[in-house]
Amino acid sequence: MNRRNLRKRPVRRGEAGFSFIEVIIAGLLMLMIAVAVLPLFTEAASSNETGREYTQVSNLARSRAEELMQLPFNSTPLTVASGTSLITDEYYSKLNKRWMPGTTPTTSGDIAMWLRRTTIRQFGVTNLDTLDNPLPAGTPPEGVHVKEVQVEVKGATVGSLFGPSKSITVRMLKSQ
Repeated sequence: MNRRNLRKRPVRRGEAGFSFIEVIIAGLLMLMIAVAVLPLFTEAASSNETGREYTQVSNLARSRAEELMQLPFNSTPLTVASGTSLITDEYYSKLNKRWMPGTTPTTSGDIAMWLRRTTIRQFGVTNLDTLDNPLPAGTPPEGVHVKEVQVEVKGATVGSLFGPSKSITVRMLKSQ
């Protein structure tokens, strides 16, 4: 072989690759694109968290209302014992992983994750147009035609990084 053929030919300036300035400019362009797209990711994370929390609070309220709707019309949990409504307050215990009576934990180290208020009111046929005049406790069972089950669930915390705690109210009517 000829030694002349083995020698490298001189590289021209245009074929040498990227210059330092070109790399810096490309890096700045990539940084500007990344900074422009970053708010989209944080907004998506916020929307996902909000949707998850709304789904959870909705499921907690709906499951309690459906549980009460499965009971017989004149069962004890649906009977107003005094006044014109039966109100039950509960909190979801992080420690016990279940609903506990009251609005605040009594056990040290426990945290209330959710608060739930269940309200039962009873009505006669004449009160069905507005549902503003519930029948009092002691009304004979044959005078009670409809029972309203209202379940309100709300977050026990003030809020999170993604906004205030969510709440929902579910109302169902049960007839005889």
